[in-house]
Amino acid sequence: MTKFNVASAEALELAHERVGVRVRNTSAMTASFFTAMGLVLWFGGNKVISGEMSVGTLASFLTFMTILQMPVRQLGLMVNSFARASTCGDRFFAFLDEPLAIDDKPGAAELKVTKGTLKFDDVHFTYPGANHPTLDGVTFEAKAGQTIGIVGAPGSGKSTLAHLIPRFYDLTSGKITIDGRDVSAVTLQSLRRAVAVVQQDSFLFTTTIENNIAYGDPRAKETKIERAAESAQLHNYIMGLPTDYDTVVGERGVSLSGGQRQRLAIARSLGAQARRHGVRRFHRRHRCGHRTPHPQRHKALREQSGHPDHLASPLLAAPRRYHPLP
Repeated sequence: MTKFNVASAEALELAHERVGVRVRNTSAMTASFFTAMGLVLWFGGNKVISGEMSVGTLASFLTFMTILQMPVRQLGLMVNSFARASTCGDRFFAFLDEPLAIDDKPGAAELKVTKGTLKFDDVHFTYPGANHPTLDGVTFEAKAGQTIGIVGAPGSGKSTLAHLIPRFYDLTSGKITIDGRDVSAVTLQSLRRAVAVVQQDSFLFTTTIENNIAYGDPRAKETKIERAAESAQLHNYIMGLPTDYDTVVGERGVSLSGGQRQRLAIARSLGAQARRHGVRRFHRRHRCGHRTPHPQRHKALREQSGHPDHLASPLLAAPRRYHPLP
């Protein structure tokens, strides 16, 4: 709390200093302008009295001076804006220049999904700085078309296990393969094209529903976007809106219910399938289809994907609907 108070006091002092500098500069510029106007009136008035200048010429000169003052003021504001932009730009480019924690290994090849079989082979993982392993000897195989439910207590490693598939982290030991290809031996771009992730709390942008669905594939055609929405059981709701797919949703989808946001996130993952996904991962339980039978929803997802992909899902549906693992 003391650290926060010190930082807040420093920020407040800098804000006061900035306002003081701005007020002094504005006052100095205003005083300079009126001083210049007074001098022009004094000299110009004498010229008018002596007949060397007409009243119209003096009035024109004063008008031009009045018009000129705003660009001069804006020049000062531009200098301030450039200084702020330079500071922000330094921080932004420093962030972009940060070395990647996870990168392609030398000789990494493109991943081409054929069957969509996912296999964990004696996977061990420990977070950096942690004293205990999060995953210890996890082994299973999920074949194409299966729906796998990962059930466990909070902190047991469900999300971690799913995050290892698109290689958000590197394994401590063991191996994860898709169609026999080690995920660490393929390019990140091809791997993450093959793995669709639907988070529980999906971020939606302040734009149209169509643009939100097409976020994963900006070049997607309208027919593809509509098919994705139909598969996510969202198309009928969208068509009932006054401007259907051109309806603008608020920041983070505030104009939609929780279930509708999750359905839209599923449609986004389907709309990103310019390339076929081998694994579609749902993060935590999705209740977006509580009024739609789970088999019907899963069938629609498989039909949209174009081939029998594997659905990896922590708590996607009732456990009785999962495929048993060997």
